[in-house]
Amino acid sequence: MSVRVPCLDGLRGISVCLVLLAHLSGTRELTSGARLPELYGLGNLGVRVFFVISGFLITLLCCTNAPPPVASRCRASFCAVRFASCLPRSCTSG
Repeated sequence: MSVRVPCLDGLRGISVCLVLLAHLSGTRELTSGARLPELYGLGNLGVRVFFVISGFLITLLCCTNAPPPVASRCRASFCAVRFASCLPRSCTSG
């Protein structure tokens, strides 16, 4: 099943552009030695917007178009995988 929300594509593109612009603002060789103004705040905003949109789409995928038992299994397995990936490697290795 594919979940696509076309109106969010533009917002995701803008957030990626903000991150790229923030990275380019720290590059001296970009414009023959002249530096762009510091745009790290915009890059941070771009990352946050991108993660919020991604979380919304993942939640939408887990909660729509599935009967309740399947949706609950999907949420449980998704949460288990996310929890395991967030644990430090030192806690999971024996």
